[in-house]
Amino acid sequence: MSSRTDFSLDPRTVLLLALMSAVHLGTWRDPVFLSGLVGALFLGALSAGALQGREMKMVRGALFLGVPLALVPLLGMPGRMWIELPAGIPITHEGLTQAGAALLRVAGFAFMAAWLSAVLPARALGGALAWWLSPLVRIGVPAERFALILSLTVEEVPVAAGRVTEIRKTIGAGPARRRMDAAVDHLAELFRDRIGRSSGPPAARLDLPPLPGTTPRDLLAAASVLVLFAVADGLGRPFLHP
Repeated sequence: MSSRTDFSLDPRTVLLLALMSAVHLGTWRDPVFLSGLVGALFLGALSAGALQGREMKMVRGALFLGVPLALVPLLGMPGRMWIELPAGIPITHEGLTQAGAALLRVAGFAFMAAWLSAVLPARALGGALAWWLSPLVRIGVPAERFALILSLTVEEVPVAAGRVTEIRKTIGAGPARRRMDAAVDHLAELFRDRIGRSSGPPAARLDLPPLPGTTPRDLLAAASVLVLFAVADGLGRPFLHP
Protein backbone atom coordinates (compact mmCIF):
# COMPACT_ATOMS: atom_id res chain seq x y z
CA MET A 1 0.00 0.00 0.00
CA SER A 2 1.27 3.47 -0.83
CA SER A 3 2.30 5.83 1.91
CA ARG A 4 1.38 9.47 1.90
CA THR A 5 3.77 11.78 0.16
CA ASP A 6 4.49 15.48 0.60
CA PHE A 7 3.21 17.51 -2.31
CA SER A 8 5.59 20.26 -3.36
CA LEU A 9 3.33 22.26 -5.66
CA ASP A 10 1.99 25.63 -4.58
CA PRO A 11 -1.53 25.28 -3.06
CA ARG A 12 -2.83 27.77 -5.64
CA THR A 13 -1.55 25.52 -8.42
CA VAL A 14 -3.09 22.44 -6.80
CA LEU A 15 -6.45 24.20 -6.53
CA LEU A 16 -6.23 25.35 -10.17
CA LEU A 17 -5.52 21.80 -11.36
CA ALA A 18 -8.45 20.49 -9.31
CA LEU A 19 -10.76 23.17 -10.72
CA MET A 20 -9.78 22.39 -14.33
CA SER A 21 -10.31 18.68 -13.70
CA ALA A 22 -13.71 19.32 -12.12
CA VAL A 23 -14.86 21.46 -15.06
CA HIS A 24 -13.87 18.79 -17.57
CA LEU A 25 -15.39 16.00 -15.49
CA GLY A 26 -18.69 17.84 -15.70
CA THR A 27 -18.54 18.78 -19.39
CA TRP A 28 -16.88 15.91 -21.24
CA ARG A 29 -19.28 13.38 -22.76
CA ASP A 30 -17.12 10.84 -24.59
CA PRO A 31 -16.59 7.75 -22.37
CA VAL A 32 -13.02 7.21 -23.64
CA PHE A 33 -11.86 10.73 -22.77
CA LEU A 34 -13.82 10.65 -19.52
CA SER A 35 -12.28 7.30 -18.57
CA GLY A 36 -8.81 8.69 -19.30
CA LEU A 37 -9.39 11.68 -17.02
CA VAL A 38 -10.78 9.50 -14.23
CA GLY A 39 -7.81 7.16 -14.64
CA ALA A 40 -5.41 10.09 -14.31
CA LEU A 41 -7.17 11.25 -11.15
CA PHE A 42 -7.03 7.71 -9.78
CA LEU A 43 -3.28 7.50 -10.42
CA GLY A 44 -2.81 10.91 -8.79
CA ALA A 45 -4.70 9.81 -5.69
CA LEU A 46 -2.82 6.50 -5.61
CA SER A 47 0.61 8.14 -5.93
CA ALA A 48 -0.26 10.55 -3.11
CA GLY A 49 -1.22 7.67 -0.82
CA ALA A 50 -4.81 8.92 -0.73
CA LEU A 51 -6.53 5.57 -1.28
CA GLN A 52 -6.29 4.45 2.31
CA GLY A 53 -7.71 5.35 5.70
CA ARG A 54 -10.18 8.22 5.87
CA GLU A 55 -9.83 9.14 2.20
CA MET A 56 -10.60 5.58 1.08
CA LYS A 57 -13.75 5.56 3.21
CA MET A 58 -14.77 8.80 1.51
CA VAL A 59 -14.20 7.26 -1.93
CA ARG A 60 -16.23 4.16 -1.07
CA GLY A 61 -19.06 6.30 0.29
CA ALA A 62 -19.11 8.46 -2.83
CA LEU A 63 -19.20 5.44 -5.13
CA PHE A 64 -22.03 3.93 -3.09
CA LEU A 65 -24.03 7.17 -3.39
CA GLY A 66 -23.27 7.26 -7.11
CA VAL A 67 -25.21 4.06 -7.78
CA PRO A 68 -28.66 5.75 -7.52
CA LEU A 69 -27.43 8.51 -9.85
CA ALA A 70 -26.55 5.87 -12.42
CA LEU A 71 -29.85 4.01 -12.04
CA VAL A 72 -31.90 7.03 -13.11
CA PRO A 73 -30.61 7.16 -16.72
CA LEU A 74 -30.12 3.39 -16.84
CA LEU A 75 -33.79 2.68 -16.18
CA GLY A 76 -35.40 5.76 -17.68
CA MET A 77 -33.42 6.81 -20.76
CA PRO A 78 -35.25 6.22 -24.06
CA GLY A 79 -33.34 5.00 -27.09
CA ARG A 80 -32.22 1.85 -28.86
CA MET A 81 -33.19 -1.27 -26.94
CA TRP A 82 -30.34 -3.29 -25.45
CA ILE A 83 -32.10 -5.72 -23.10
CA GLU A 84 -35.42 -5.86 -21.29
CA LEU A 85 -35.53 -6.70 -17.60
CA PRO A 86 -38.00 -9.33 -16.35
CA ALA A 87 -40.28 -6.58 -14.98
CA GLY A 88 -40.60 -5.15 -18.47
CA ILE A 89 -38.19 -2.28 -17.85
CA PRO A 90 -36.16 -1.55 -21.00
CA ILE A 91 -32.42 -0.94 -20.82
CA THR A 92 -31.24 1.11 -23.78
CA HIS A 93 -27.78 1.68 -25.21
CA GLU A 94 -28.15 5.40 -24.48
CA GLY A 95 -29.20 4.69 -20.90
CA LEU A 96 -26.23 2.38 -20.40
CA THR A 97 -23.87 5.04 -21.75
CA GLN A 98 -25.32 7.75 -19.51
CA ALA A 99 -25.21 5.49 -16.45
CA GLY A 100 -21.56 4.66 -17.10
CA ALA A 101 -20.74 8.34 -17.52
CA ALA A 102 -22.49 9.16 -14.24
CA LEU A 103 -20.47 6.53 -12.38
CA LEU A 104 -17.26 7.76 -13.99
CA ARG A 105 -17.98 11.33 -12.92
CA VAL A 106 -18.74 10.31 -9.34
CA ALA A 107 -15.55 8.23 -9.23
CA GLY A 108 -13.53 11.10 -10.71
CA PHE A 109 -14.80 13.63 -8.17
CA ALA A 110 -14.19 11.13 -5.35
CA PHE A 111 -10.59 10.49 -6.45
CA MET A 112 -9.99 14.22 -6.84
CA ALA A 113 -11.37 14.97 -3.36
CA ALA A 114 -9.25 12.18 -1.86
CA TRP A 115 -6.16 13.54 -3.62
CA LEU A 116 -6.82 17.07 -2.38
CA SER A 117 -7.44 15.83 1.16
CA ALA A 118 -4.17 13.90 1.18
CA VAL A 119 -1.84 16.48 -0.39
CA LEU A 120 -3.31 19.79 0.75
CA PRO A 121 -3.95 20.69 4.41
CA ALA A 122 -7.26 22.43 5.02
CA ARG A 123 -5.60 25.74 5.97
CA ALA A 124 -3.48 25.70 2.81
CA LEU A 125 -6.63 25.03 0.80
CA GLY A 126 -8.26 28.01 2.47
CA GLY A 127 -5.27 30.23 1.71
CA ALA A 128 -5.29 29.23 -1.95
CA LEU A 129 -9.03 29.80 -2.22
CA ALA A 130 -8.72 33.22 -0.58
CA TRP A 131 -5.99 34.16 -3.07
CA TRP A 132 -8.08 33.16 -6.09
CA LEU A 133 -11.12 34.99 -4.69
CA SER A 134 -9.19 38.11 -3.66
CA PRO A 135 -10.39 40.19 -6.68
CA LEU A 136 -13.94 39.86 -5.30
CA VAL A 137 -12.91 41.80 -2.19
CA ARG A 138 -13.22 44.99 -4.24
CA ILE A 139 -16.96 44.46 -4.56
CA GLY A 140 -17.43 43.64 -0.89
CA VAL A 141 -17.15 39.84 -0.89
CA PRO A 142 -15.37 38.68 2.33
CA ALA A 143 -13.16 36.20 0.49
CA GLU A 144 -10.69 35.56 3.32
CA ARG A 145 -13.40 34.97 5.92
CA PHE A 146 -15.27 32.63 3.57
CA ALA A 147 -12.07 30.67 2.85
CA LEU A 148 -11.18 30.51 6.54
CA ILE A 149 -14.60 29.19 7.54
CA LEU A 150 -14.43 26.63 4.72
CA SER A 151 -11.00 25.42 5.82
CA LEU A 152 -12.10 25.16 9.46
CA THR A 153 -15.17 23.21 8.40
CA VAL A 154 -13.09 20.82 6.29
CA GLU A 155 -10.80 20.28 9.28
CA GLU A 156 -13.70 19.45 11.57
CA VAL A 157 -15.73 17.16 9.29
CA PRO A 158 -13.72 13.99 10.15
CA VAL A 159 -13.80 14.87 13.86
CA ALA A 160 -17.53 15.50 13.69
CA ALA A 161 -18.18 12.21 11.92
CA GLY A 162 -16.20 10.36 14.58
CA ARG A 163 -18.08 12.09 17.38
CA VAL A 164 -21.45 11.25 15.83
CA THR A 165 -20.41 7.59 15.74
CA GLU A 166 -19.36 7.74 19.40
CA ILE A 167 -22.61 9.40 20.42
CA ARG A 168 -24.68 6.78 18.62
CA LYS A 169 -22.74 3.97 20.32
CA THR A 170 -23.10 5.60 23.74
CA ILE A 171 -26.83 6.24 23.48
CA GLY A 172 -27.50 2.78 22.07
CA ALA A 173 -31.07 1.77 21.32
CA GLY A 174 -32.79 5.02 22.32
CA PRO A 175 -35.36 6.75 20.13
CA ALA A 176 -34.09 7.97 16.78
CA ARG A 177 -35.09 11.54 17.61
CA ARG A 178 -32.96 11.55 20.76
CA ARG A 179 -29.92 10.24 18.90
CA MET A 180 -30.34 12.84 16.18
CA ASP A 181 -30.74 15.71 18.67
CA ALA A 182 -27.62 14.71 20.59
CA ALA A 183 -25.53 14.50 17.42
CA VAL A 184 -26.84 17.78 16.00
CA ASP A 185 -26.31 19.61 19.30
CA HIS A 186 -22.72 18.45 19.46
CA LEU A 187 -22.01 19.40 15.85
CA ALA A 188 -23.62 22.81 16.29
CA GLU A 189 -21.46 23.54 19.32
CA LEU A 190 -18.34 22.32 17.53
CA PHE A 191 -18.82 24.49 14.46
CA ARG A 192 -20.16 27.46 16.45
CA ASP A 193 -16.94 27.54 18.47
CA ARG A 194 -14.72 27.32 15.39
CA ILE A 195 -16.60 29.90 13.33
CA GLY A 196 -16.91 32.22 16.31
CA ARG A 197 -13.15 32.18 16.78
CA SER A 198 -12.67 33.05 13.12
CA SER A 199 -14.83 36.17 13.48
CA GLY A 200 -13.50 37.39 16.82
CA PRO A 201 -10.91 40.09 17.50
CA PRO A 202 -7.62 39.91 15.57
CA ALA A 203 -5.73 38.38 18.50
CA ALA A 204 -8.19 35.47 18.69
CA ARG A 205 -8.43 34.71 14.98
CA LEU A 206 -7.27 31.49 13.41
CA ASP A 207 -5.51 33.11 10.48
CA LEU A 208 -4.77 31.35 7.22
CA PRO A 209 -1.09 30.47 6.77
CA PRO A 210 1.03 32.49 4.32
CA LEU A 211 1.30 31.01 0.86
CA PRO A 212 4.70 29.90 -0.47
CA GLY A 213 6.28 31.54 -3.48
CA THR A 214 5.40 30.18 -6.90
CA THR A 215 8.23 28.18 -8.47
CA PRO A 216 9.00 27.21 -12.09
CA ARG A 217 7.70 23.75 -11.25
CA ASP A 218 4.28 25.24 -10.43
CA LEU A 219 4.20 27.17 -13.69
CA LEU A 220 5.29 24.09 -15.66
CA ALA A 221 2.63 21.89 -14.02
CA ALA A 222 -0.16 24.41 -14.61
CA ALA A 223 0.92 25.11 -18.20
CA SER A 224 1.26 21.40 -19.02
CA VAL A 225 -2.20 20.54 -17.75
CA LEU A 226 -3.72 23.56 -19.50
CA VAL A 227 -2.13 22.49 -22.78
CA LEU A 228 -3.29 18.88 -22.35
CA PHE A 229 -6.87 19.95 -21.73
CA ALA A 230 -6.75 22.43 -24.62
CA VAL A 231 -5.43 19.77 -27.02
CA ALA A 232 -8.02 17.24 -25.84
CA ASP A 233 -10.80 19.82 -26.22
CA GLY A 234 -9.58 20.76 -29.70
CA LEU A 235 -8.99 17.27 -31.09
CA GLY A 236 -11.95 15.63 -29.43
CA ARG A 237 -14.57 18.35 -29.75
CA PRO A 238 -16.98 16.25 -31.88
CA PHE A 239 -16.83 13.49 -29.26
CA LEU A 240 -16.58 15.54 -26.05
CA HIS A 241 -19.40 17.97 -26.77
CA PRO A 242 -21.81 16.23 -29.19
